[in-house]
Amino acid sequence: MRRVPPAFTLIELLVVVAVITILAAIAVPNFLEARDAQQGLARALGHADAGHGLVAYYTPAGHYRLVIYRDVAADAPEIVLEKVVGTDVQILASAESTGYSAENWHTIALNITGTTITADLDGSTLLTAEDAQPLGGGQAGVLTRAFGAIFFDDLTITTP
Repeated sequence: MRRVPPAFTLIELLVVVAVITILAAIAVPNFLEARDAQQGLARALGHADAGHGLVAYYTPAGHYRLVIYRDVAADAPEIVLEKVVGTDVQILASAESTGYSAENWHTIALNITGTTITADLDGSTLLTAEDAQPLGGGQAGVLTRAFGAIFFDDLTITTP
């Protein structure tokens, strides 16, 4: 008599698929919620890995920060202009951009003239804000992601 090798029954396979489906239904929403909470926290704390952009008038007391929060899949990145004094972050202006190609070179500028601060991308104004108590002069720099990369073929910092 020929012996049939042991195998799973259809019911056993269906139970395994049902258990995996239930676990996925629990895990995926929790993962997405945790990711969104982390991104919001990074933005609130001003962590460099939340976006990239420019830092201007940097002194130990404070600085201006132009941050582009761009998800790889996002067509309209969020642009935020912040004033950072000590540990306080004040949002001076924010908007959604029309987007830009991550494959091309771009010119990003942060212009500070008197109490008016203007952020430009490729010659087009993204944001304009007024600061009644502008910061004095200081250093300038680039804000980058901790786990990303920004490439430069030319970095120029000019003063009016």
